[in-house]
Amino acid sequence: MIKGSEISPTKVARITGIVYLITIIAGVFSLGYVANTLIEHGNPATTAENILQNKSLFEASVTGFLIEMICQLFTVVLMYILLKPAGPRVALLALCSGLIGCVIKTVSQLFYIAPFVLLTNADYMNVFSTDQIQAFALFLLNLRAQGSAIGLVFLGVYALMSGYLMIKSTFIPKPIGLITAIGGAGWLCFLHPTLGLTLFPLLALIGIAGVMSLVFWFLWFGVDDVKWRKISNSQL
Repeated sequence: MIKGSEISPTKVARITGIVYLITIIAGVFSLGYVANTLIEHGNPATTAENILQNKSLFEASVTGFLIEMICQLFTVVLMYILLKPAGPRVALLALCSGLIGCVIKTVSQLFYIAPFVLLTNADYMNVFSTDQIQAFALFLLNLRAQGSAIGLVFLGVYALMSGYLMIKSTFIPKPIGLITAIGGAGWLCFLHPTLGLTLFPLLALIGIAGVMSLVFWFLWFGVDDVKWRKISNSQL
C-alpha cells in the first residue's frame, strides 16, 4: 500500500502509463509487424526462407516479445497497487490471473525462439530433411500462437476484473473501466481458440483502444489522489 511519505498514486499511475505504452509498442512491433510479415501460415518453406533472410529482424522481434512480457508483468503489479483500494479481494484475484497469463505467454515465446534455432543450426540438416525442418519450425510457431491464446484468457479475466474495479472506484473515470472490461471480455473468446484467432484483429483493436485510453488518462491526469487516499485510509 502507498503511504503518505511514499510516492503518490498519480506518480504510480504515470509510471504505469509509460510501462503500458512500452508494452504496446513492443507487442505491435514483434507480433503486428515482424511475425505477421515473416510467418506465412500454411507455407513452411516461405516462412523458413523469410526467417533466414531476415535473421536480425527476427532476433529483434524476440527481444521485443521479451520486453513486452517484462513490461506486462510490471503493469499487472502496478495496477494491483492502484486498484487495491477499490476492492482488495477482487484486485488480488486480478493480480493472480494477470501473473498467470504473463507466465503462460512468456513460456510460449520459447516456441517462437525454437524455430530460429532449428533453422539456423546446420547439425539438424544431417538428421532431418529440409522439408521436415521447415514443417516442424512452422508447427512450433503455431504452437506459440496457441500457447499465447491460453495466456490471453487469463489476461482477459484480469482485464475484466480490473475494468470492474475502475468502474467501482471514484478515482478513475468509469468509461475507461467500461472499455477495459469490454476488452477483457473479448479476450475470453480464446476459450474457443478457433473463434479467438478468427476475431483476433477486432479483439486486438478493442484491447488497444482500452489500454490507450488508460495510458492517455494516466499520463495526462493520473488518478484522483485525494479520493484514492480517502478510500485507502478507510480500509486501515
